[in-house]
Amino acid sequence: MSLNYWILIMFGIAICSRSSAQFCSRSYVGGKWITVGDCGGPEMMSDIMWELKDRAKDEKMKPTAEPAEKPNEKSTAKPTEKTTAMKAKKSLMECYMGMKSGAIPDASITASSEWGGSQREHEARNARLDNQGHTHNTGSWSPVSNTVGQWLQIDLGAVRAVAGIVSQGRPTADQWVTSYTISCGSQAGNLATVKNDGKSIIFRGNGDRNTKVHNKFPTVMPCRYVRIYPQTYREWMSMRVELVSGECIDSVNPFI
Repeated sequence: MSLNYWILIMFGIAICSRSSAQFCSRSYVGGKWITVGDCGGPEMMSDIMWELKDRAKDEKMKPTAEPAEKPNEKSTAKPTEKTTAMKAKKSLMECYMGMKSGAIPDASITASSEWGGSQREHEARNARLDNQGHTHNTGSWSPVSNTVGQWLQIDLGAVRAVAGIVSQGRPTADQWVTSYTISCGSQAGNLATVKNDGKSIIFRGNGDRNTKVHNKFPTVMPCRYVRIYPQTYREWMSMRVELVSGECIDSVNPFI
């Protein structure tokens, strides 16, 4: 109860007690004050006092407002599964296994053959994703011929989980591989073709020089050696590639 309420009550009692012989009752009905008995004379509570008393009563009955949230108060809500997943998700660049970055050394990138020339401009080491080429570097690997059976091989140095591949064409000419198969394993002489339902997968290749085409394996595969066999092509079997880590393939981090 507010202090004003008690002041009004005590004030009313003091006034009315001055004439105990008189009886006075006032009620507020239908928007008007109704008097029962004799409330006249200096002992009466004025209409203003009755209204103040009534307002004090109404004030007492009002519900207490909820305290406003402090503007700088830190939230104690626990992170949801969605926010946790967002924090866990890696970028595609973090999933690359070393062709683009150079972490895989040149000596670990080999091929069945490389287009000749004194400057060795079409070597396997040029098959790094986003390689743009420069002097004595055409920006991609190209074999000596377009015979099916040519291959590009990447040695990861140890068995690692591989989930897929990203490919591009040659940046300096309209040459690209349009389809290919992949074999991988822990020993270069004993590689298994990547399959789905028992059938070798023919992966979709490129349709221009620079667009990246992503292909995901049916399952993450343990590989040290990854070998790519071009099947069809535009003008020449020229390509650039990157491998994608198996750590990036789950319900949170699908890479495509």
